[in-house]
Amino acid sequence: MKRTTLRTYLLLSFIASAFLGVIVYYGTRRPDEPFLESANLAIVSAGITFIVTLVVIATLELASKDDSTPADKPRLK
Repeated sequence: MKRTTLRTYLLLSFIASAFLGVIVYYGTRRPDEPFLESANLAIVSAGITFIVTLVVIATLELASKDDSTPADKPRLK
C-alpha cells in the first residue's frame, strides 16, 4: 500500500480552503468596497478551513489501520 505524504495532505487542505475562500469572497463582496475590505472574511474563512481540513485528514489517517493480512488468505475462519 502506498503511503501518503504530508505534501498530499497540504495540497488537499489548500484546495479545500481556496475553494471555500472564493465562494465566501464572491458571496459576501460589495462592488463599491476595495478588494482587501471585502476579502477579510474570505481570508479568515479560508485559513480556518485549511487548519480544520488538515486536522481532520490527519486524524482519519491516524485512525485507519494498515491491513497486514495477505490478499489470498481469508480474514475470517
